[in-house]
Amino acid sequence: MGVKAKAGKFILLMVYAGFLFFGTSLIEAEEIIQSKRVVIFFEKSFPGGNGTKPLSWYQESLKNLGVDVTVADAKSLSDTEFLTKNRFDTLILPDSENIPFKAAYSIPNFLAEGGNVVTSSIPEHGIKYDVVKNQWKDDGKVMLSRKNRRGYWTEFQIRFLRRTSYWQSAERSLNTSLKVNPDLPSFLLKALPATVGPFNKKYGLPDKMNLHSRVMVDGKREIRDATPCSGQNVETAANIILPVYFLPTGEPTDFIAYRYHNNYFNGSTLVILGELGSSLLNSDSARDVLYASLKLCEIRFPKEQEPPYYERVIKLQREISAFGKLFIETYAPLRDVTFYKFYKQGEVPEELKKKILSCEKTLSYIMTEKQAIDKLPLLSRKDFKAKDERRKKLLTKLQNEREKFQTLKKKLSQELKNINYPQEVKINGFIKEMPVEAGFAYLGPYNLRRNHFQTMKELGANVFNLFTTGYNYYHYLDDAQIKKNMRGIELTVPTECRHNFYEIRPEQGRLDITAGKIKETRRKVYDYELLEKNIKDFISKWKKEPVFRYYGRTSEGGLGNSFWGEQAKEEYQKYLKDKYRSIERLNKRWKTDYKEFEEIKLITQKPETISEHSNWEDWSDFREKRLLEMRKFGYDIFKKYDPKRAYSSCISTGCRNHPYYGVNFYQLTKIQDISGIDGTAHSPEREWFYLD
Repeated sequence: MGVKAKAGKFILLMVYAGFLFFGTSLIEAEEIIQSKRVVIFFEKSFPGGNGTKPLSWYQESLKNLGVDVTVADAKSLSDTEFLTKNRFDTLILPDSENIPFKAAYSIPNFLAEGGNVVTSSIPEHGIKYDVVKNQWKDDGKVMLSRKNRRGYWTEFQIRFLRRTSYWQSAERSLNTSLKVNPDLPSFLLKALPATVGPFNKKYGLPDKMNLHSRVMVDGKREIRDATPCSGQNVETAANIILPVYFLPTGEPTDFIAYRYHNNYFNGSTLVILGELGSSLLNSDSARDVLYASLKLCEIRFPKEQEPPYYERVIKLQREISAFGKLFIETYAPLRDVTFYKFYKQGEVPEELKKKILSCEKTLSYIMTEKQAIDKLPLLSRKDFKAKDERRKKLLTKLQNEREKFQTLKKKLSQELKNINYPQEVKINGFIKEMPVEAGFAYLGPYNLRRNHFQTMKELGANVFNLFTTGYNYYHYLDDAQIKKNMRGIELTVPTECRHNFYEIRPEQGRLDITAGKIKETRRKVYDYELLEKNIKDFISKWKKEPVFRYYGRTSEGGLGNSFWGEQAKEEYQKYLKDKYRSIERLNKRWKTDYKEFEEIKLITQKPETISEHSNWEDWSDFREKRLLEMRKFGYDIFKKYDPKRAYSSCISTGCRNHPYYGVNFYQLTKIQDISGIDGTAHSPEREWFYLD
């Protein structure tokens, strides 16, 4: 019998032997919702709707389940003094596609306090409120989640892999028979339908923000996360995904419970209804689904360990971080003392050699063992006791080594007094001190308010790089607490968020490299005045912020295989006229017999003859010149309106593998104050070739 058949208004008579007697109904104690303080978000004027069910349905259903219900409007939901674990156990977001902008902080903060959240989905947008007009802003939608291959709002620490050209195989269909998870407690198995579906819905597989390497699927290459560490997952959090229903393949659906066990959130639960749960809310099982969602926040998950286990997981994370800092504070002076002894005595004392090797060996062991423990949950979750014992031993090792390092650090501080350090090198120009940049994609206000900038300062970083996803952060920079935390830190701002020099970018026509055929596209009208206006407007917006550098991401791949059409040919022919002055001089150089420049065609195949090679060399030089002209114009405009701030232009070292991209690294480096070349296409030792 489902719980909804038992729910109703009853009078409690007695409690005996683990059972509750309600009138004539006998209900086991574990079936009763213990976390009775529920707050539900509802505001009639809030854009985006308020869920698949009316507020009255939630109020009546929750009341019948013996739950105390409070309705919160946007102002209350965004207030951390209102939305607190001291007041509520669980927050329900009936339609979480949009949430109030300020709630992007209060909701993760509620989870951090130990509160639970039941939501229809991971919030995608935060909506700003216009206090002057007293209404929600039409243009006030701020992206919280990026539905790309990297995933969603990372402060929830989970994503649903989205079907894109990067990850075609991630999509699943609910248009089949779905079975309830047999590992759920018996009372939930009684409450929920054993089999549901089919539903004409699709979703992406849930994932704990792990990294996945590129693979071949059905003969096609999937890029997936495509990062240097892909395939080397290190699961530093002990979060647990508990699917409520499975596909026939055994894969989880998007109706899941997510139990947190990590530095930020420990013991709190996020229940995501997804497409499946939301569909069930529109069925006869709606009340059972609501009941199950609340109980999922209370139950102990299958294979979930006792709290001390996760306390040690978290402690190890913190101890490793603290030891890393202590290692640097000890190893750096040890290195200085070693150099001092070498220059003064002509050799390094054996005692110092042993200390250096011992420090390096200790760090190597600790990090290797830590990574090995982190990877264990990815392989097996059976032997938790063995993993825990290994973790305890490493914690003991850390304690012992910390005492040794602290003693050594103290001893070294005395020896450092004998060293006369040279004067610091003076830095000329607008760079007053050496910039040390740090950046992290997809941060939200909770991280930015809490410890992000504090950690940056502790690491010695003084510039926050907003990266390509920086537009997510722009809306948080006016936050008073974030501004306070940012003091002493400047910004690197990516310019592609507003424009990509598209106003003057050469791009007419595309070459099919494989077939050697040109596809004509619309002719390009180069609008230099519009680009100048856009750059001027962009700079005026950012002048109030502590910007250190503008980072121009005007296509990492240069021209790619675009700018290979009729307009490109006309410009190329003019370039050849200006270079050779006469067709006779070109013919002599190319070993050809053209009558006029207009006869010259664009090369579309690998050059074989002397004439083809000559054409290719001039065509390559021309493309490099056009890309350089575009970027130099943009650089000059940036320096015209903001000469005291640095400018960088990004280009990927991967272009060296594609000579037709029009990239000349040496020339492009000249039109930037700090080299912004992206070296991720090569190993670190080769990246330096591009940073001179």
